[in-house]
Amino acid sequence: MMPPPAASFIIKDRAEQAALMRERLEQLGITIEIAYYDGNERFPTDYTLTYSPIRASAPTLDLALIAFVEQLLKATAQSPN
Repeated sequence: MMPPPAASFIIKDRAEQAALMRERLEQLGITIEIAYYDGNERFPTDYTLTYSPIRASAPTLDLALIAFVEQLLKATAQSPN
């Protein structure tokens, strides 16, 4: 029996990494919503991260996280010290 192609390990590792990221973000109180616009739950099409009042969305978890950090930094810069 031949081992699965290397790409399947990468996908598995990315899936595990994404699950760990979601778990840690939720532990920090950040809500994560995943939308599936095509009806196929294997392929999410939008991630929304919310930590009131900060909210950011993007088509992948890593891009949503970057957008979230950007919003967080903007909010922090605008708040009085």
